[in-house]
Amino acid sequence: MEKITRFLRAEDAAITVDWIVLATAVIVMTMGVFLIVTELLYEQAAEGIGDKVLEAQS
Repeated sequence: MEKITRFLRAEDAAITVDWIVLATAVIVMTMGVFLIVTELLYEQAAEGIGDKVLEAQS
């Protein structure tokens, strides 16, 4: 019983959980930015290729 009480009162685990939550938030935000930037780049590339194809046809 003493081990359980000591574990529940220890704050070391709370710090670990804080770091895990912080790291997860950074990873999720990075992935979100990456997806947005990638989508915009693909869109611009597709428009550029479409313009070149139209120029070649005329």
